[in-house]
Amino acid sequence: MLRPISDEDVQRVVGIVFDPQLGSKYWLDVEKELGLDVRENVTTFDDLSSVLGSWMWEHQSRFDGDLKTLDMRLFVPLSVQRNGSYNVTGETGGTTGKAKRGVFNKAVYWDRMIEATKSELDKRNIPRGGNWLWIGPTGPHSIGDYAKDIARAYVSDGQPSPYVFTVDLDTRFIKLLGITLSNPNTPGEKKAGIKYSLDMYLAHILHQTQPILDSQEISKVFTTATILTIPPVVKYLSNTGLDAILHGGTALDADTHKILVEEDYRGIPLIGVYGSSITGPNLQKPREEDDDWELVYIPFQPFLHEDVVDKNGDPVKFGEEGQVRIWRLTEDFLIPGFPERDRALLVEPYGRYAEEYPWPWLKGIYSPYIADNPEAKGVY
Repeated sequence: MLRPISDEDVQRVVGIVFDPQLGSKYWLDVEKELGLDVRENVTTFDDLSSVLGSWMWEHQSRFDGDLKTLDMRLFVPLSVQRNGSYNVTGETGGTTGKAKRGVFNKAVYWDRMIEATKSELDKRNIPRGGNWLWIGPTGPHSIGDYAKDIARAYVSDGQPSPYVFTVDLDTRFIKLLGITLSNPNTPGEKKAGIKYSLDMYLAHILHQTQPILDSQEISKVFTTATILTIPPVVKYLSNTGLDAILHGGTALDADTHKILVEEDYRGIPLIGVYGSSITGPNLQKPREEDDDWELVYIPFQPFLHEDVVDKNGDPVKFGEEGQVRIWRLTEDFLIPGFPERDRALLVEPYGRYAEEYPWPWLKGIYSPYIADNPEAKGVY
């Protein structure tokens, strides 16, 4: 299901998004600003990077604000709005400011994303079927919808339909509670308040999770890396006969990853998922014997591409670190090279999976903001 982005992919998406009558009003307005015919001038990914990627780098703050404030229908081509399929809307965390919003049309991207994920789980020899437990954000965060749809879809013919159990994480409330409990006039009080609220909320999560694990047969868990490190969670999950754990959200450092794999969840496959509620997932590369413990992610091409750039927006070389840019190349919601806060190493494909996934990979993804403000990490 995953394959390199082709010129035909670029031409198809650009043709729909920039269709003069049935395209996206937002991007048609950008086309007017550029003063050129995008469909005529953008026929390859290099063209896309040169024209729209350059525009995005120059206007990244504006685009960030537009995703937070504008009507989502402006970004979605009229032809997609009329295709008769429903849309999944997603919002980013919203813990450091207003949330950005994105759209996933079921026929255009969502169903293909689910099928591609199923294919990738099969390649990692994850058994199909069984009940799932999702411990993570729901509500406005599309990751919750993604987790539940993967659980429902990951069955073989003749297997019983799975039961999907959920425990919600309200990341925004955790921060709000922490600020409410703190005194802004006292140095360090805000951090203390947020930590206290986090401890309270973790207890709240455990209070909901334990009865499910005690009474239900759970085969797979999808949660955040932070949740996986909590001692009571380790105790419960490591003894329930799980056949897979997926984790996303917060970055997982190499040392913690090693402990989770070799000690806490020994024998249970752990699969990292990197992405956002406006882009979709990128799955961790299957681990090989010679790998170190930094997580390596394979961009979810042809739907998503992540490159790494320096402070001037120029691509870095393999083995160099830089800022992650997100490219979402789907007809329902184009994102041409939006710079994320995250940083990563650009990795040249290697090992047994290099031929199957020949495009650049990412390694050691982290957020400088979280590194400088660890209390902002929370549970997600």
